[in-house]
Amino acid sequence: TTAKMRLPLDIVANDEAFVITAYVPGVNPEQVEITFEGEELSVRGEFPQAEGEFVKRELYRGAFERRLSFNVPVNADAIEATYEHGVLTLRVPKAEAVRPKQIKVVAK
Repeated sequence: TTAKMRLPLDIVANDEAFVITAYVPGVNPEQVEITFEGEELSVRGEFPQAEGEFVKRELYRGAFERRLSFNVPVNADAIEATYEHGVLTLRVPKAEAVRPKQIKVVAK
């Protein structure tokens, strides 16, 4: 089995969801495999190979993978993935039970 690059991610948490972004330029979004099993989210794919005689070679080519576990329950059925300008964005909603509840003060 060949080594896979650990895909770098940014993760932002707000009251409703986790928003995860990754740079995957040149990758066909239809060939990115995203799975959620147990409490683990996995993102897999492959950067395309390039042909030619390289004078300098710095860009990563080949398979990538990233696995994430969440420390709070999430709503796996509502996870959304979008791809725009080479940026993959995943929105992972928190489960209703762990969202903060706003309590209104009633004046008497």
